[in-house]
Amino acid sequence: MYMTFDFFYTSGSRVVPPADHLNVNKTILSYKSIVSAISGLIIDAFGELRDQLDSVKENMESNCFICGIGKEYFDTVPHGFDTHVAKEHNLANYM
Repeated sequence: MYMTFDFFYTSGSRVVPPADHLNVNKTILSYKSIVSAISGLIIDAFGELRDQLDSVKENMESNCFICGIGKEYFDTVPHGFDTHVAKEHNLANYM
């Protein structure tokens, strides 16, 4: 005997009352909400890590890692910053 889902639905030979049907929906909805919240936190954490990585890359490209002097100071001469980082304060020489 099958009835509409508005009132009852059957599970094998057992008729399930509407209260159980609502509990199942509430459980599924709460699990989906929890999974969505955790996924949002993970995505936000990786976004922050990406932003930190970008700021570190920008700092490495605009300042000397060893002495901390900015690119603007060395760029008064052509290729000044690139020459300073490649020859005077090469990072590989300090490892």
